[in-house]
Amino acid sequence: MTDTAVTHTSQPGKAIGSFVGQLLMAATLTAIAGALGNSFYEFFFDPEAFAAGPVLARAAFAIAFPFPFILAALLVLGTPTALLLRRLNLDNSIVFGLVGAFAGVAIGLALASGLPGLQTVFSIYGCVSAVTYWALQQRKA
Repeated sequence: MTDTAVTHTSQPGKAIGSFVGQLLMAATLTAIAGALGNSFYEFFFDPEAFAAGPVLARAAFAIAFPFPFILAALLVLGTPTALLLRRLNLDNSIVFGLVGAFAGVAIGLALASGLPGLQTVFSIYGCVSAVTYWALQQRKA
C-alpha cells in the first residue's frame, strides 16, 4: 500500500518548495475568491460602499488583508487535516470542502465570536481554501 501524502524524493528541497508553493497558491486563490465575493456583495447589496472609492484599490486591500490569516490557518489547521483525510482515504473535494467549512467556522468562532454574520464568511473562506488545496494536490499527483 502506498501513501500519497508522503513524497519520497532524493531532493528534499524540491518537495519543500512544492509544498510551500501549493500553500501560497491556495492562500492567494482563496484571497482572490474572497475579494471577488466582497465586490459582488458590495455591488448588489451595498452600493454606497461600492461607490466609496476606487474598485481596484479596495480589491487589492481585500486580497492583501486576509492573506496572512489564510496562510496561517492553512499551515496550522489545514495541512494536518489534509494529511489526516488522506490517511483515512477521504481524499475528495466534497469531504475537503465540508471539513474546510467546519474549520473556517471554528477559526471564525475563535477570532470573531461576537459577530455571528462573519461565521458564514469564515466558512466560505475555509471551504474555498480546502478545495483549492485539494485541487492543487490532485494536479501535482
